[in-house]
Amino acid sequence: MCKNLYGFAKLLKPLIRPFYPVTVFGPKKFEDKKTIFVMNHNSGWDPVVWSAYCKNQIHFMYKAEFRKNGFLRSVFNSLEYVPVSRGDVDLAAIKKSLEILNGEKILGIFPEGTRSPDPENFKPFHTGTALLALKTKAPIRLFYIWDKLKMFHRNYIVVGEEYTLEKYYDRKITKDLLEEISRDLCEKLVELKTSADKYIASKGKKRRKLTKKEQKKLDNFRRTLAEKAENDKG
Repeated sequence: MCKNLYGFAKLLKPLIRPFYPVTVFGPKKFEDKKTIFVMNHNSGWDPVVWSAYCKNQIHFMYKAEFRKNGFLRSVFNSLEYVPVSRGDVDLAAIKKSLEILNGEKILGIFPEGTRSPDPENFKPFHTGTALLALKTKAPIRLFYIWDKLKMFHRNYIVVGEEYTLEKYYDRKITKDLLEEISRDLCEKLVELKTSADKYIASKGKKRRKLTKKEQKKLDNFRRTLAEKAENDKG
């Protein structure tokens, strides 16, 4: 059943692309080895659409709430996606992710944890990516999704360079270390975003206008960020 569903999912790839046109700056085919794909998270369609363009199988982490839907649960099981429960540390998700990476497969992570309504600003990164990369010595490759995916609107995905956390390998894994690496990871993605935004803007491209609902979410998000920054100063 799972193999049949995976085969069906592969057949859907070319059918998804016309509905979500994406220009990929960089390769679409990568070496099949343990690697952590890291990207910002603007839309629930992010893993589906990137999987439609990428020629490798990516084992994405996703929120466990989706498992309440029987069909989605079957599909995600067939794709070997990793369900993650929010709140406390999910040991089962960590164990499954380690199995994937140690099995020389690609793990996809959105370190922001949840979708961000603001493509201009990333949410603070969770430390799971750093932990898994240190435990498995898996290289990391960054991806930047330019805008929130919307049907029939062209979007851009920018592929970053692969790198490792080798300079941290001889240090003891602590909460402080994981937070340090996560901040560094976010800064690297911001650097990729900055250079990509400049290039895309030079081509005369602009992000689509937000709907009223999206604008409201964005305003609330930015207000929360501003309040947090003020509290941190105090």
